Amino acid sequence: CERITSGWEQLRTEISASGENVLLVTHGGVIHVILRIAAGEHYSNREKQPKIGHCQVIEIEIGGL
Repeated sequence: CERITSGWEQLRTEISASGENVLLVTHGGVIHVILRIAAGEHYSNREKQPKIGHCQVIEIEIGGL
C-alpha cells in the first residue's frame, strides 16, 4: 500500500504541475487503493471493496494541490 501511495502522490504532483490529462492503466487492486487515497480514506484489504469490472474506465479529477 505504501508503494502505491507514494507513486500516486508523485503522479498527482506531476499531473497538477503539467495540467495535462493522463491515462493510468492498472489492475483492480491498485485502483481500489488509489480511489481510497483520492477520497481521503484509509485503505484496508480486510474491508469489502466495490466490484470493478474488466476494462472499466474510472475517472479521477485532480484539483490543485
